[in-house]
Amino acid sequence: MIKKWRNGIIIYLIVTIVTAVMGYYFYASFQETNDEMATLKSQGVLVEAQMHKLSGVTYTDEGSYKWGYVLPIEMEREYPTDGSTIKTYTKAEAEAMGNKVWVYYMFDADGNLITYDKEYVDNFTPWETSQSTLLWIVSGLAFIAVLYFVGRIVFMVVVLRKGEESIGRFEEAFHSKMGSNKYYKVKYSFVRDGEEVIATSPNIYDGREVDRIKDSGSFRVRYIGKYSYIDQRF
Repeated sequence: MIKKWRNGIIIYLIVTIVTAVMGYYFYASFQETNDEMATLKSQGVLVEAQMHKLSGVTYTDEGSYKWGYVLPIEMEREYPTDGSTIKTYTKAEAEAMGNKVWVYYMFDADGNLITYDKEYVDNFTPWETSQSTLLWIVSGLAFIAVLYFVGRIVFMVVVLRKGEESIGRFEEAFHSKMGSNKYYKVKYSFVRDGEEVIATSPNIYDGREVDRIKDSGSFRVRYIGKYSYIDQRF
């Protein structure tokens, strides 16, 4: 009977978790980059590095390219380059610079080399964390949807356990104007406090369940105040 709401809880809970994790990942990544650039600019060592062509790149006289560079410091090098430029340069520009570029470098707590072009670091604009904020908003809205479905289920359980009992009769079943056509609303009549009334269920019944309600002839209804639910197990 509450299969649709259960599915809603599962779906929105997944959305909540995924968007929250993504939001945290983006925030942590952006903040790490911002902190790294600030630290590099204030504490990094500025040196003039030797530029060289990157393997796999065909340098022509017309194009503008990234260039690799090697720092003028003694260190064990795992790769033939210590970094590559963020900015692109033509061959003529590189030659005019003496095939050298100013870069900042430092080593992190794990001894890993961090190096970037001086021009990039000096002109770096801290990344905004609006993407992570948006993801957290989506996560919050999805979690509200989870609470909504949980609340509806809890309320239904309370009514079915503690509500007054009556006998209901099937009137008709129809799709909601909004939502999936897989689920139906059921209109039914029952006696509430000595008066016959017509009530409509939420759109939570699939076709098989509608047929079982219709074929049963009559069924139990439980109500508290103006709220009622079909007390039928499927």
